[in-house]
Amino acid sequence: MVLVLAALGLLVALAAAFAIISASRARRASISAEISSIRSELQDSISQSVRHINSQLSMLSGQVAEELSAVTAQMSASSGQMNSRMDNSHRTVSEIRQALGELSKATEQVYEVGRSISGLEKVLSAPKARGGLGELFLSELLSECLPSKRFEFQYGFRDGAR
Repeated sequence: MVLVLAALGLLVALAAAFAIISASRARRASISAEISSIRSELQDSISQSVRHINSQLSMLSGQVAEELSAVTAQMSASSGQMNSRMDNSHRTVSEIRQALGELSKATEQVYEVGRSISGLEKVLSAPKARGGLGELFLSELLSECLPSKRFEFQYGFRDGAR
């Protein structure tokens, strides 16, 4: 009987061990199913996050492209304005150079007239030369303004001087 009881105790222990092993296997299957479910959910979540990030990245790329286009247009307009201003400045400098050249020529002419006046002053320093030139100018002026019967050149005085 002891043997039967020992066999029965062994049988009960084996049944309990078998039940524990079966429960453990069932638990492993359940845990494995949960891990698969969590893995699937995690992959879906990562996929959604990647799609969301890609859509935001695409939207930001579009905005950056628009801003870049606007900046490029502004730079182009500014460049055109700068080129126009540079052309105007160049034209103005050219005109100033031309005016300075003309002014230099006019200054040279004034200098020449001054030298001529100096030469004329030397000629007119003699009283006889001044008188002769005055008579010449007066005779030209009178002949243009009056009939020739109204005046006479080199009028003779009573003492015979002219």
